[in-house]
Amino acid sequence: MALLATSFSALALLMTAVGLYGVLAFATAQRTREIGVRMALGSDRAAVVMLVLREMALTAVIAIVAAVPAAIGLSKLVQSQLYGVVPGDPLTLAGCVVIATLMVLASAAIPARKAASVDPMLALRTE
Repeated sequence: MALLATSFSALALLMTAVGLYGVLAFATAQRTREIGVRMALGSDRAAVVMLVLREMALTAVIAIVAAVPAAIGLSKLVQSQLYGVVPGDPLTLAGCVVIATLMVLASAAIPARKAASVDPMLALRTE
């Protein structure tokens, strides 16, 4: 039963990472012209990567701030199914926050690298 629950949670984590990657890749592609202008005005690749990662990190912080109190509140409803874990266990919640943060950074890494490799002249000529 524990293996099944672990498998489903790993699948949910993978699906979430793919979804976040898709959303961020689309948003970054829509901002190609803006990124090209930034790079043409002297912004370096590291600044562009940080721009994309900062945007995704802000989204992650907002989600975590909303999810942790909800998880604590809802954990009392599933208390009978949590074997060996007390509702609102700080170690479990901290582990979930760390895993979610790493998943967000991993899914944002590829679009951030693509944004940093935008050629300013091609980005400005796209329209």
